[in-house]
Amino acid sequence: MIAHPDAISSLSLSPDGRELVSAGHDASLRFWSLEKRTCTQEVTSHRVMRGEGICACVWSQDGKWVVSAGGDGVVKVFAR
Repeated sequence: MIAHPDAISSLSLSPDGRELVSAGHDASLRFWSLEKRTCTQEVTSHRVMRGEGICACVWSQDGKWVVSAGGDGVVKVFAR
């Protein structure tokens, strides 16, 4: 499962274990289907600042949200 052109900074498994979200220094989040082993969605809403893209990502406990923290100093919440 290759997609990020730069290093991965964070991974988070969905509560149901079906999806993974990866965050990269390329400032993108990528959602992965573990069953299909494919990238199902790419989100590029952070900006690279000081060489940092997205520093961390995590699923909410109910699986409805993904939160990301970027090197641009912004925290974003995405509905899933």
